[in-house]
Amino acid sequence: DVSEPATGADAKSTQFAMTLAQFTRLWQDCNMASLNVSLATVHRIFAAMRVQHELEVAAATAKRNVNLESQLGMGDDDATAAGAAAAVTTTTTTTAPDDVDMYSTNRPILFREFVEGIARIAVFAFSGVTPRLAPAE
Repeated sequence: DVSEPATGADAKSTQFAMTLAQFTRLWQDCNMASLNVSLATVHRIFAAMRVQHELEVAAATAKRNVNLESQLGMGDDDATAAGAAAAVTTTTTTTAPDDVDMYSTNRPILFREFVEGIARIAVFAFSGVTPRLAPAE
């Protein structure tokens, strides 16, 4: 059965992952350049997505840590948790983190990043397009 992994296959061998270079090749092979979205824009979309994801994870972690401290009687109250989470999330998503290979073509793209990236590219490509609706019958 093709839908099930082979016996003895580990999780790593059954994961979906591609590099940004492989995505670029897919972009070219599927003639997605006809969307009038440059590869540089696509790379920036993926970079911004990663930055936003890292900020959201940091905010959730900070909120969880403050909540744990308040449950254990170490913190002041929920206002502290909200303040810590707000401080983390107010950072803009346009600034790249200290990751030196943010734009590296060898960096892996996970399946969830691939799907979200395609959706973000579609929003970018078709943001000014008004859909045509079929006439009512």
